[in-house]
Amino acid sequence: MDDTLTAAIRAAGKAMRDTIVADLQALVRIPSWSPAVGGPGERGVQEYLAAAYESLGCRVSLWEPESARILSRYPSARLSVQAPEYTGRPNLVALLPGSEEAPDDRTAGIILNSHADTVPPGPPEAWPYNPLDAVIADGRIHGLGAADAKGGLVTFLGALRILSAAGIILRRSVMVQSVVDEEMGGAGALACVERGYRAPVALVGEPSGLRVCPASRGSYSFTMNVTGRKAHPGSPWHGINAADMAFRCIDALRAMQRRLDRERMHPFWAPLPMGHVWNVMAVNTGPSGRAIPDSCSVSISAGAIAGEDAEMVRGFVAEALAVAAIDDPWLTSHPPEVIWTGLQADAAAVDPNHPAIAQMIEAAQVLGMDPGPPVAFSAVTDGRHLTNLGGVPCINFGPGDIGICHSPHESLPLDQLITGSTWVALLLTSYLGVATR
Repeated sequence: MDDTLTAAIRAAGKAMRDTIVADLQALVRIPSWSPAVGGPGERGVQEYLAAAYESLGCRVSLWEPESARILSRYPSARLSVQAPEYTGRPNLVALLPGSEEAPDDRTAGIILNSHADTVPPGPPEAWPYNPLDAVIADGRIHGLGAADAKGGLVTFLGALRILSAAGIILRRSVMVQSVVDEEMGGAGALACVERGYRAPVALVGEPSGLRVCPASRGSYSFTMNVTGRKAHPGSPWHGINAADMAFRCIDALRAMQRRLDRERMHPFWAPLPMGHVWNVMAVNTGPSGRAIPDSCSVSISAGAIAGEDAEMVRGFVAEALAVAAIDDPWLTSHPPEVIWTGLQADAAAVDPNHPAIAQMIEAAQVLGMDPGPPVAFSAVTDGRHLTNLGGVPCINFGPGDIGICHSPHESLPLDQLITGSTWVALLLTSYLGVATR
């Protein structure tokens, strides 16, 4: 990478710091959780971004996803399209032209994709600061969506601000996608895929802690209903405690999870503490009574890594529950009922030899950072839609810690935000080429 170009990008990153921080504060202050959970939707965020990208010379379009069109093309995505319509909830697509003419407005040298929606805030009193105030304290912006994923949106906006400030014109074009409804399933990203937007690679803005994440986990939700037989709590041996039976099944599922990590690990997941992330999300035996419970319902999400699909995961679960029933006459004659419902999301991964991975790592090293090896992002992202259905390889990347998202502790380090924007700006110059300065 050219030393003069790198110095110009570094200097522009420092000069644009206050503007980039102000962008994130502005977006956090715009509520944007889904109307399905009582929110106003994402329009306010998209209108802010539209004005910002137009000021940078982008061609901007705002358009609403159409559920019928998505499902006509991708009927298997039904569980990802939760609303019958998305009126008042537009996607934003901003195209920054390069010096080389693209064949059409649906083709770019790279896609920068992130989502405008958040989860609901929950009780405001649970937060250290009001979740929509975007308070800066201890070098961090605190608030709902600061990391997930308005930090990703602003990382990409900041990268284009830096290039503009440095007077850099790219050879190939950049397409920014700010999509709706990621938290509810990803209809916004699916609509972009259905429209045929394409590029050789995409960055998906997620709080990866500035790790390069060319893969994302799959997750398949199911409910396990276990039966027992009521008995007086003073003589439980006359009954079968359904909760005890459920925990026996859970132990078997945990054993399967550990076995899969030993036998089926993928290189992108190997650096993580756990590859196959299986979570018990809820356990319910009904109202507490005066007898041991005769039913227990358990909600579980079974995680998957690249190379595994829904059919395989269902097989793993069935095998684990069969093991749980060994030497247990009750479970043998009363096997748990398994109902697959809710999120059913495939994992996604990029070819480890994709040139964008190496160029991202090189850009970090030029900036004096050690980005570590590429690693899977242990969460479900919209990247699965772009990769698996759209054929666009996706690298998940952005500032922030996924571990504190979806909680009142959500915040984003300002230094990570500026570093992320500078890093992406430098990547764009190396991956897309520079026409003039």
